[in-house]
Amino acid sequence: MRTLLFVVSFLLSFLLFAVQPMATKMILPTLGGAPAVWNTAMFTFQCLLLLGYGYAHALVAHVGPRWQWRVHGLLLAASCVVLPLAVQLHSSDSLLAQPIPYLVSALVLQLGLPFLALSATQPLLQAWLGRSGHPLSATPYVLYSASNLGSFAGLIGYILLAEPLLALSQQSMGWSALYVLGMVLLVLAGYRLTQAVPRVASGVSPVPTTPEPVGWARMGLWVFLAFLPSSLSLGVTTYITTDVASVPLLWVVPLAIYLLSFVDAFRTRPVIVGLCQRLAPLVGLAALFFYGLQAHRFMLGFPVHLLSFAVLAFALHGWLARSKPSVAHLTRFYMCLSVGGAMGGVLNGLVAPTLLHHALEYPIVLLLASLTSFMLMLQSSGAGWVRQQVRTALQVAGMIVVIGAITYGVFSFIDAKMQQQPMQFDRQTLVVAACFAAFVTLVLQRRYANTYYASAAVALIMVLTANNGVDGYRVLFNDRNFFGVERVYENPQWNARMLLHDTTMHGMQSLKPGEALKPLSYYAHLGSVFDRLPVLRAKPMAVLGLGIGSMKCYAAANQQVDFYEINPLVKQLAEDERYFTQLRDCPGTYDVLLGDGRLRLAEQPNGRYGAIVLDAFSSDAIPAHLLTHEAMAMYLSKLAPGGVLLVHTTNRHLDLWPLIGAHAEAMGFTAYGRFFEEARGQRKTNNAFWVLIAKRFEDLAPAVQEEGWEPVHGEGDTPWSDQYINLLPYFKALRGR
Repeated sequence: MRTLLFVVSFLLSFLLFAVQPMATKMILPTLGGAPAVWNTAMFTFQCLLLLGYGYAHALVAHVGPRWQWRVHGLLLAASCVVLPLAVQLHSSDSLLAQPIPYLVSALVLQLGLPFLALSATQPLLQAWLGRSGHPLSATPYVLYSASNLGSFAGLIGYILLAEPLLALSQQSMGWSALYVLGMVLLVLAGYRLTQAVPRVASGVSPVPTTPEPVGWARMGLWVFLAFLPSSLSLGVTTYITTDVASVPLLWVVPLAIYLLSFVDAFRTRPVIVGLCQRLAPLVGLAALFFYGLQAHRFMLGFPVHLLSFAVLAFALHGWLARSKPSVAHLTRFYMCLSVGGAMGGVLNGLVAPTLLHHALEYPIVLLLASLTSFMLMLQSSGAGWVRQQVRTALQVAGMIVVIGAITYGVFSFIDAKMQQQPMQFDRQTLVVAACFAAFVTLVLQRRYANTYYASAAVALIMVLTANNGVDGYRVLFNDRNFFGVERVYENPQWNARMLLHDTTMHGMQSLKPGEALKPLSYYAHLGSVFDRLPVLRAKPMAVLGLGIGSMKCYAAANQQVDFYEINPLVKQLAEDERYFTQLRDCPGTYDVLLGDGRLRLAEQPNGRYGAIVLDAFSSDAIPAHLLTHEAMAMYLSKLAPGGVLLVHTTNRHLDLWPLIGAHAEAMGFTAYGRFFEEARGQRKTNNAFWVLIAKRFEDLAPAVQEEGWEPVHGEGDTPWSDQYINLLPYFKALRGR
């Protein structure tokens, strides 16, 4: 019986979490590979988990034990009607205008029933075990560790085995077969456990001991301690995928850490929870400092933020496990956990993209988790100590505000006089002033907790100023939607205006007379390519990724340019003449086709375009599904004879040339690349990597004979496909570049 219980817990939790990256990957291409797809999917899964726990709680509370396994067995059988799983979204204007409700409804309708049935399994099994006469009935929470271990195995197994070895259709069939097996084993386990429960008049089995009362305050604590790690998990996932790629590998790592923290916290003797609880307050603040200072250095930020998230998750789940109730309140406890988890999903997947104009939900929750860990640690020292520390915190906060304000004012005044310009906000000066104020406060106030209070104040200032502005620039527009944060800045020194998507510039236009139609930033280097290859202007041009429309400035007078753009807000800004005018004034005619570039381009007839420009980015990341073998073959099929595919591969973290070379070699085509350095003294150009691909070398020869172009080879790399994507070989840090 013990073996059966652990096998069922492990297997069904394995299925519950393996299906999440699989289902999300099925719908990711329809929404352009946006990082918000994972957050919205996780929000949906957490709400379904809440419904499952609520169903389990109601079943245990109101249905006799000998009928519970029958009712749940019927639900499991009914859920088989959607097998094998195939989650699909259909691209449309309505989907792009309101992606969240369409995405949620697709997941609920096509996946909801089996996910709901699986999510109810753990609380039901543990409730049945707790009310049985089995030797484990006194400690049914041990099954929770087994279930989280199964969840962890499901995620890792998907990344290491299912994704690289099986096509999505094969993954779906394998998952469905295991689901049916798990259903049979669960019904068997439920039957054996509930048959051991004695009958009573009410039809509900008695609990051996009198349960302790559980008040609203205690349940609120359970919800809050479950909410913080849930939100942090989604926040750190968005943070690390925004500038790299939204792929299962980077989704799974934070979620795996999240699950392992449950495994250790609910062990009879946790291994590392105690250490994490002591480290959590300062580790959380360290992550906040790093967020403010190293926002774009992925290879440094990735381990720092993952480690900080791990420490905080283990610590908070440790406090949560310490406060768990007796078996009588087990399903209520899991209800509160699921409410907190769903609240994290609601904040990151629904509330923040709708209400916050900046992506601040992650750093704010990071600070909140750090403060919560600190207060829980202080609580064990007694109420008198807590009151003393609160008084000290208020004193320290007051000193930091006064000293920091004076320091900032003095620094700003001196800088304004030296530069002979009016005083203006400068976030770097603010951070320096806050650090100076914290240092002075530590010298003047020699008390135990001052280091933490001062660090918290400085971290908060850094969080509120990091990534919310660009020094010396004037903000003309700032808004956020499902696809990210869009900002328009004007730089008075350069006399130019630019569009930023999350952390990366996506276009720049000069405001100087006579220069407004000159391509700048990453696009300033392509003039010789268009001049040397007449075919690029002889037929229509396709551009995947609109930006501000700079590529239209290379078009001929009567040439048609089709822009493929998934973000309606980018289209709105590029066509708004208050900000940018290149779409209006540059030569040729244009259309903006909303939707995923790959899906919309596939609708066009073969041989239509003389040039296809792959310039689609989500912040600094090229959506991975646009770089697969199937995608590259489709692009080349849309080229006219002699046509050229131009691929923009500039990226802070990934070196994609070997991947492009592997695709070209596999298809028997020619690829040449060039690294364009920023022209000395020309701040309106950027370093850029461009690759040209054509079916024959002769189609590229006039352009690539210019100095600087070199053949792009695969270096033995395996081309990506729609069934296989592996980011690891392309990180610059791992390649020593």
